[in-house]
Amino acid sequence: MPDWLSYSLGDAQIFSARAYDRLVERCMQEAWPAQPLVLVLGLAVLVMLWWRPMAGARGLAGLAAFSGVSMAAGWLPHCYAELHWATGWMAAGFVLQALLLAAVAVSPGALQRAASPGARAGAVTLFTFAWAAMPWLSLPTGASAWRAELIGLMPAPSIAMTLAVVPLCASPWRFLLLPLALAGVLLDAVTQASIDRAQWMLLPLEAAAMAGMLLVLRRI
Repeated sequence: MPDWLSYSLGDAQIFSARAYDRLVERCMQEAWPAQPLVLVLGLAVLVMLWWRPMAGARGLAGLAAFSGVSMAAGWLPHCYAELHWATGWMAAGFVLQALLLAAVAVSPGALQRAASPGARAGAVTLFTFAWAAMPWLSLPTGASAWRAELIGLMPAPSIAMTLAVVPLCASPWRFLLLPLALAGVLLDAVTQASIDRAQWMLLPLEAAAMAGMLLVLRRI
């Protein structure tokens, strides 16, 4: 028993922090100039959420769906597969989530809370964190800016963007979107913790914030 207690998450990880950092930096360099494009798209979604709430909500759900496809077709098979054996299962999860988000974007009544100022404020807060804050908070100390993790290009902010859609959804759609998103939160948090990165706390904190927002929105 004492031997088991001496193990940590790092003992179960199959790659090192250095290998992960090199992979991310190389793949983000290869993705250029996608970075400015996703930043501009994110800004457009934020503006629409306030000026044209329903169009903004559909844009957010559509961008989140596109990010899921990007993860399944880009990052996972062409980059992360070099380090992890289970990328096929992860890709399947992102594809399923993308299909659900696409259905939310086009289904009448799915985004019925988009007109609510409280729901929009919650979505904007969560999305702004995923779009503008997470790229810089994800940078290890002294790392190149190529290590910044952006929506549509890396899993963590893409999952966080899915969470931003949830406050805008009608109740049945919330329960469909949450399980895979929360599973992604857990998986990414465990991965980051296993390579001793403090960033592992970002997604659980955002998930907790979203849960708090949903509880408040039920009362207004």
